[in-house]
Amino acid sequence: MWNSLEEYASRTRASCYTLALVLPFLLVYEVGLVALRLTRADFHARNGADAIIRFMLFPLGLHGAGRWGALLWSLASAGVLFICYLIWRAREENPRALEIRYVCWLFAESAAWAVILFAVSVAFFSGTMGADAARAAAEGSRHSLAAELVFNAGAGVYEELVFRVLLVLALALFFTGILHLEPTTGGLAAAASAAVLFSLAHFGSRPGADPWGGQGFWTLFAFRWVAGMFFSLLFYFRCFGVAVAAHAFYDNLVTLQGEL
Repeated sequence: MWNSLEEYASRTRASCYTLALVLPFLLVYEVGLVALRLTRADFHARNGADAIIRFMLFPLGLHGAGRWGALLWSLASAGVLFICYLIWRAREENPRALEIRYVCWLFAESAAWAVILFAVSVAFFSGTMGADAARAAAEGSRHSLAAELVFNAGAGVYEELVFRVLLVLALALFFTGILHLEPTTGGLAAAASAAVLFSLAHFGSRPGADPWGGQGFWTLFAFRWVAGMFFSLLFYFRCFGVAVAAHAFYDNLVTLQGEL
């Protein structure tokens, strides 16, 4: 049994499995946004991490710069994701062929990690905040269920890309290259720092964000830091795809809890 688990864990770290995990959530998000805009003329929301990537690439924006500018603007974040995948694929020493059975197991594994984090959140909030307060904090600014599921898919993909790949890599280079920390210490410091920023990114004055200093601010901040570290561990020990899927599944569980 252990040999089978080790083989599964080793094989599914290949880039092709991450592609198989991430692509469905990417399509749900990008196609879902188009569908929501076509059905609701006043709908212009995007995932915050997606917006961060677009702003970093095009500070002045291109969505109003004609047809081709709008197309480039809409594909910017997906393009960054695809470039990261190509770099990973090119650096891979032993590319593996995709096996459908492993893909099915990966989705099940990711769902299991999401359930574990959800159970931790229920226990965490029940002891420090009332059930009503925890639910209200989880819901934030409500959209339709379809819109929430679209946003959750985008959160899984782009928040993991920004906070678990790009930011952790940049911070790890800073801690090891500038501060000369050991690789393990620098990596942990990078993951912990990125988790702080991941947690803080959920607060603010924009729609859907929790207010600064609002009810249960420190409790929410602490739990989201824990969640950030949890996804970092999944990214490091499993793969980017598992972190993405687990993140999206967890957000869906929170959304469905709010619907009950």
